[in-house]
Amino acid sequence: MSYNDFQYQTGGNSEGQITSWSFVELPVRALDSPANLYVRLTGIADALRGDPAWDVDSIQRGSLSLTSEAILDIDDVLIASCANAGFARVDHDDSSGDGGEFGMAVDNVPHVEISAGRCSMRIHLAYSGDSDIKTLSFSADLLIFRPSLVLP
Repeated sequence: MSYNDFQYQTGGNSEGQITSWSFVELPVRALDSPANLYVRLTGIADALRGDPAWDVDSIQRGSLSLTSEAILDIDDVLIASCANAGFARVDHDDSSGDGGEFGMAVDNVPHVEISAGRCSMRIHLAYSGDSDIKTLSFSADLLIFRPSLVLP
C-alpha cells in the first residue's frame, strides 16, 4: 500500500472534521526574516471513518489532510512552519484474534500551507493490527508576514 491508498479531508467543526482547535497570534521581529507574526495552531481532528481494514502481517500507510477555518488574514504570507501530530484516541478490540498486537506511528507532517486565511497540513501515518484511529492531535507553528502589520 502507499500513502495515496487512503485520503481524508477535514475542515470545519462537524463530524469527521476538525473537532476542536485554538490558535494564538503574537507579533514578532527578526533581523534576518520578513516575518512579523507568529501563529500557534493546535487542535484535535477526527481521523479515519469506520474501522479500517487490517492485516497483522502488514503495515498500512495513509495520509490525512487537515484544514482549519479561516483564522488568518487573506493576504498573509507563510514564511516558515513547523508542525507535528499525534494520536488523541485509538480503539483496539482485544477479541480480534491477532494476539493483541497492534501498532501505529505518525511518519511525518511534511506539508503546511496557508491559503484564503486557512491553514492546511498533510499528516502521513501508518498502522498495523486491529487499531481504529479515531482522532489525531496536531499543532503548527507558523511564521507569517502580514502586510497590515507594517507601519506606514
